[in-house]
Amino acid sequence: MNFLLNGHVYDKPMFSIVAYNEAQLPTAFAQMEKLRKSGHLTGYVRREAFLPGELNAGLDLEKEQPAALLKFTLYRLQKDASTLPCTGHADWLFCPSRAADLTSGHATVRTSCPSSFIYESLAPDFACSACYKDSFEDMVFLGNERLEIPGDDATPIRELLERALGDNGMLMGHFSAKGSTLCPSELALHKRAAAPAYEVLARETDRERALQRLCQPKGRALRVTTRLEGGKALLLGEHLQRLASLAYAHAICTDEIEAMARSLSTLDHPLPASAALWDAGVPCPWAMLPPAVEKALDAAGMDRQARAVLTLSPDLDGSLTVQVRPLDADALQTVRCAVARTCLDERSDAWQLDDTVCLQEGDPVFSQVRAGSLDDAIVVNRCAVVTGTGLGGLLCKQGPRVHCVPAEESARDNVALNFLKARGLVQEKLCSLAQTLSSEALYRIDSVYGITPVTLCLPG
Repeated sequence: MNFLLNGHVYDKPMFSIVAYNEAQLPTAFAQMEKLRKSGHLTGYVRREAFLPGELNAGLDLEKEQPAALLKFTLYRLQKDASTLPCTGHADWLFCPSRAADLTSGHATVRTSCPSSFIYESLAPDFACSACYKDSFEDMVFLGNERLEIPGDDATPIRELLERALGDNGMLMGHFSAKGSTLCPSELALHKRAAAPAYEVLARETDRERALQRLCQPKGRALRVTTRLEGGKALLLGEHLQRLASLAYAHAICTDEIEAMARSLSTLDHPLPASAALWDAGVPCPWAMLPPAVEKALDAAGMDRQARAVLTLSPDLDGSLTVQVRPLDADALQTVRCAVARTCLDERSDAWQLDDTVCLQEGDPVFSQVRAGSLDDAIVVNRCAVVTGTGLGGLLCKQGPRVHCVPAEESARDNVALNFLKARGLVQEKLCSLAQTLSSEALYRIDSVYGITPVTLCLPG
């Protein structure tokens, strides 16, 4: 396990202290008191560790919050991070599926992946940094202040942590015979990733540059995809809002995207094939193409009136790239689906991007989808609960109701499905694979084809 804090790397771990729930905290604090002068005791504690009992009595913290409440490790050595050998720069990418609270200067972002999520907020101004990595976690921490508490041997560690934490969400701390260093912050990126975060935080002195290197993807990795037809794009306003949230969370300027979203004018037309479930179809907002998109299509020689798949991707400088490919909407009358039996234990946040196939590498069904012998696959988690399909959302018709996977269990975000849920046309319901397969009818929903019937291709 590795730990980097304020330009120092801690090596030779000797003992680890972890508390996953409130009952384990007293023992953890007692162990920390015994070890505070035995070496370099370095780690993190979350605000939930100090909540009054009545506030979290009914909260299963171990289940609802995968990260530990407290995790400290006793290290034998402390080294200057600048002496570390350079290991190269790998790509580091996270794709949050939801973002909110953009007006406050911070973005509260989370993904639908319970074991890899972004913890709380993102802000470009920080004064100290840390990286914690072991077999299970990779946490990048950006603080906004540093509290030096030299030689305070009388005050219990618990009181020092609680006092320094204040109203912040998390605290990084280092205790040794030479004193203590505590760094509170509202920001920690918690992610399993092959990340250069360790190297970036050790060497990058410019705060803005460090944030961009940690958060920005390589090239045009962020994208939203929707249907283009008759010079209008399906749910374009909603897609641009989602793209702005993704870009903001990746430290990419969103001015051009937001300006385009504000300039849209929309017309209501039916969601493609929605009459299969609702007699009159479902009217959806189709946005007239903004001038910037029209110019990009004209420059590429594309017919704006033709049926096509429209993809929008922000560059790292905030400019927007427009791409289209032809679409024969009549060619896909039904979606041939099999069940991907490889359980979705560790979902990739990259699957939140609209045109990324959400299947496990190495699964035989994935190979068939790639080869074109199948159109899509029904995806399940390790509890045999359906989480959607590889390329969209799944609708189950059961009696008079139409159900979909709850947002917190879904393998991916789906703008078209969110539109139906907001209007009460679809109800969230967690269904096992057996319940799903016994439905009266199954449909896939996405922003390109709309609602398409699913034909099951089961073994035998």
